[in-house]
Amino acid sequence: MDKEIRLSGQGNTPAGKDILKEFERDWDILKDRLDDSGIEILAKFISEPRNFRILQHSFENIDKLIKTHPSKKSYIWEFMEKYEEFLDYNTLKLFNKFDNKNYHQEFMEVLDESGQKLFKNAHNKAMERIENLKEAHSMEEHHNIFQDLLSTFNEEEKKILFNYLEFIEEKEKELLAMEQDE
Repeated sequence: MDKEIRLSGQGNTPAGKDILKEFERDWDILKDRLDDSGIEILAKFISEPRNFRILQHSFENIDKLIKTHPSKKSYIWEFMEKYEEFLDYNTLKLFNKFDNKNYHQEFMEVLDESGQKLFKNAHNKAMERIENLKEAHSMEEHHNIFQDLLSTFNEEEKKILFNYLEFIEEKEKELLAMEQDE
């Protein structure tokens, strides 16, 4: 199975073209190490457009890939670490902003009373692990800590957690747009 992948916005400069060539070479090496299902999961993750609606989906895809190919996880993480800037694995990056008091307050304002209670519970569970996440050095460590956190959540708590991460991402995009306008 030969899955086509694309890295949007890359390759428009000489340096970008060199990176794309190296990426394609590394992609071919990784494809040789994975079975068809692993290639399909990783290709989908890499080539999906990055937007806040797929945060949970992308995290679950990577988790599935690691769990279905445990003997290949070192190759997978090595590849993802090397191309982190292009893969834009936002879920873990956004979780590092989880304790931002301004985002927390703004998000609480858009929730109804039951949503606020659910969010407070999920937020408290997450805050217990924030320091561990901030001390993690690799993408794999971040992923494992986040997965450990999710294992303590029920489905409603997971949903509100990802909604909050989506909210943070939107706020970050707004800040970036304002900075670019200045």
